[in-house]
Amino acid sequence: MNAKDTINKFAKYALNNCLSHAYLIVDMGIKDKEKLLFDIVKKILLVNKTEEDISNISSLIDKGNYFGLKIIKPDGMWIKKEQLIELQSNFSKESVSGNKQVYIIHECDKMNKHSANSLLKFLEEPSTDVVAFLVTNNLNSILPTIVSRCQIIRVKDEEVNTLVDSELYNKVLKTALCIEEKKLHSIVYMDSLWHNYFNDKQTFIAAMEVFLDIYVNVLKGKVNNNYSSKLAINEFINLEINDIIKRVNVIMSALGVVKYNVNLVMLMESVIIKMVGDVYECSWC
Repeated sequence: MNAKDTINKFAKYALNNCLSHAYLIVDMGIKDKEKLLFDIVKKILLVNKTEEDISNISSLIDKGNYFGLKIIKPDGMWIKKEQLIELQSNFSKESVSGNKQVYIIHECDKMNKHSANSLLKFLEEPSTDVVAFLVTNNLNSILPTIVSRCQIIRVKDEEVNTLVDSELYNKVLKTALCIEEKKLHSIVYMDSLWHNYFNDKQTFIAAMEVFLDIYVNVLKGKVNNNYSSKLAINEFINLEINDIIKRVNVIMSALGVVKYNVNLVMLMESVIIKMVGDVYECSWC
């Protein structure tokens, strides 16, 4: 969705008190990413505030000085464990029941193993008053266990009108079901299921992102034992967590590769082989 629709969406979430505890914002070429994030934060933190409070808090948010907003950026090359520990400590000290607090982690793909594990613990025990925004332009570098605990938000300056959303979802879901049912033999069905529709880079990426969302939702269902009704099907429920994580990793890796000049047919075949075959560790074609 575009920036305006994203802001409006979060305004509705905040007003209806139905915010998730964590969002993964995928940077898709937004020109003023910081303004977008601050506009979203304002929708969350300014609900039911007086006009005077709105003016004062908005000014502090724009300066990055509001106590209820914490911003983390890489310290050098990496986001360090100590930054996450300090974040948790600050929020614990400043917590006021009923008041929302927000933290933004820019370039969250630059977390090392220790900082990623610290964040994962934070996400596993969410506070109802804390909302996280993890920002990245490299989704395939994020731990699948972190991805599974976030709602993925993809924001574009302009909408890409490839297929109607429901039509796109149904085509990709049908492909996923075919892969799970027929395994490696599903490759022979890809012309009619995939290649005839997603035959350029733009449509391929859009479809692959939906593909990723499907398996991330399956992973969430497996971890939380709470499946979406449209995913309550044996082909997915019977997958082991390690199998789902393997598929998520493969799809995220493909999204990292597709930006280069690759053969899309061969890439999709490689995805299937890595998802359901025994050659996950092989290098990309």
